Amino acid sequence: MNLEELCFGDILKSIRIQRGYTVESLSDGICTPEELDEFEKEIKYPTIDQLFKMSQKLNVNLSNFFDFGATSSFRYDIAVMELIKKFKYERDYHSILEVVVKEKDNAFFKHTSYQQFLIWHEGICKYYLQNKKDESIELLQYALGLTNPARTNLTEREIEILTSMAIIEKDFGNFELSKEMLLDALNHTDNLPHLLDPRVKVRILYAIAQVLTKQEKYEESLKYCKNGINHCINSQDMLLFPDFHYQIGENLLKSGAILKGKQYIADAIYIFKLQKNDKFAKLVEEELEKLLK
Repeated sequence: MNLEELCFGDILKSIRIQRGYTVESLSDGICTPEELDEFEKEIKYPTIDQLFKMSQKLNVNLSNFFDFGATSSFRYDIAVMELIKKFKYERDYHSILEVVVKEKDNAFFKHTSYQQFLIWHEGICKYYLQNKKDESIELLQYALGLTNPARTNLTEREIEILTSMAIIEKDFGNFELSKEMLLDALNHTDNLPHLLDPRVKVRILYAIAQVLTKQEKYEESLKYCKNGINHCINSQDMLLFPDFHYQIGENLLKSGAILKGKQYIADAIYIFKLQKNDKFAKLVEEELEKLLK
């Protein structure tokens, strides 16, 4: 039986045995041995980041885990994109670049839409890993131009790419330009009949709030934060919920409302911990110390 005829669990087990790993040694640091056994029996399936860690440990491409010839619970293209999105939220740009480099020449990613997605994230990495802002923006503009050279009537994906450009300009210190781009992106979301991913608009609102804080426009920033919180609640998506609480806290502290500001930041830390995001909880604790000095 060749690889194409196997199901996911068989693929995982065959690679594990071929690489000389026991269930215990492969699962170490990734999942429990019992969970790995369930993955191999296809009783349950691993998360995309568990898959990524297994591929690194086994020294194989992520695509080796996917069965393209038989019925499978996985869509490889979607899985890779979701993995990149996860790393982007975690600001793990090294892992993003690693995935992009591995998948760029993959036959499954030759379609314009997939190439656009990979080039977009390569551009993001160009700035955050190499500090090459101009080259980063050029890549993002190229990615946007693949589907919309005129940059009119942007699609949801194109709005996301424009938002990435604006965020890079913000992080580079070009606050006014960033704000103009973000407001443009926000207007484009309003022109769409429906957003498939409500986070697209929420990310824009959060970035605008950040820019306004940098410009010391605290009251205006607070309005965007509260708007963002309402969108989180209405869409039942809490990913950026603690981020908005932190931003409100920062605005209040810088406005002189110390007690209220500290409470909002404490709420942000608490929510991050509830989400098991200890990394961001620690970052916020460190930022609070800086703000109170």
